[in-house]
Amino acid sequence: MISPARYGYVMNDVEILGKHYEVIFFVYDTKGLITLITNTTRYIINFFYNILSLQAIVVWFADYHGLAPTLMARLFGKKIIIIVGGYDACKVPEYNYGAHIQQWRSKMIKYICSHSTYTLCVSHHTAKELINNTNITPSYRLKVVHNTAMVSSVHDIAQKQDIVICVSKVPDYKTYMIKGVDRFIALAQAMPQVRYVWIGASKFDTAFVAPIPNNLTVIEAVEKDILFTYLANSKVICQLSRVESFGVALLEGMMLGNVPIGMKNTGSSEVINTSFGYVIEEFEVSKVADMVQNALINAPEWSTLNVNYAKEHFGFEKRVEAMIQLIG
Repeated sequence: MISPARYGYVMNDVEILGKHYEVIFFVYDTKGLITLITNTTRYIINFFYNILSLQAIVVWFADYHGLAPTLMARLFGKKIIIIVGGYDACKVPEYNYGAHIQQWRSKMIKYICSHSTYTLCVSHHTAKELINNTNITPSYRLKVVHNTAMVSSVHDIAQKQDIVICVSKVPDYKTYMIKGVDRFIALAQAMPQVRYVWIGASKFDTAFVAPIPNNLTVIEAVEKDILFTYLANSKVICQLSRVESFGVALLEGMMLGNVPIGMKNTGSSEVINTSFGYVIEEFEVSKVADMVQNALINAPEWSTLNVNYAKEHFGFEKRVEAMIQLIG
């Protein structure tokens, strides 16, 4: 399995597939020309060293690091599965965000996806974005296999508090807006009687961040076990992103008994069951504040419903079953 970094959701795949296959994990960083050349050379050597035992090559993200594996797989008749995770599918000019902002990069992504054995998108929303931005022809090779979350903690409804939480890593202004953290802060300002928690702030220039109200606690990124403790104690989780391919943090929150609130026209909306969660058509502070209030009121009843729904529809068993069928 190849990825540009050890992202949590990537390591989830390494773990669950490792129970069925011998997984060789290769970090293929492409930042900088020297790094790109070095890692491409390392990959080619690694490929030839393992060529006889390779059953399939799985690449997370259809980007620079996916080109050499795609070419090598085609040359030597190996099965290659490309996982499209979001950035590699989208184009958002107003925030200069998405791989398809650059035309030549978009063409490379189209080539990679068109010449894979299978291209897996983490949501139907992501598949639609990929098709729109590459004009790739939908076929048997393009499939949707929803992402998953690995949550071992057990929540206790009786211990939950009236806390609304948002989990978004924000290193810069672009991400701050893409992840809709400004919306979350606006909600906290509108509901001073409710405790809000934002996890994922970084040590960046905070000049662009809206004034932090007294009822909002801002925390830097934390380890998973600490994050899960926060999620186990909160009642509502918000994913107010302007662009979102799936929403792993949202799913983790649901698995720990949070009522989810997410945006329409993002991958997050596919994770939420609106019988016990909310999908926002258009963000208006007053209307969303009402949703939050209702979610807090209904949390004792909806908590277990969200846990069961999340595990039934997005548990790791469903993802690994789909992956095994494709890998063979």
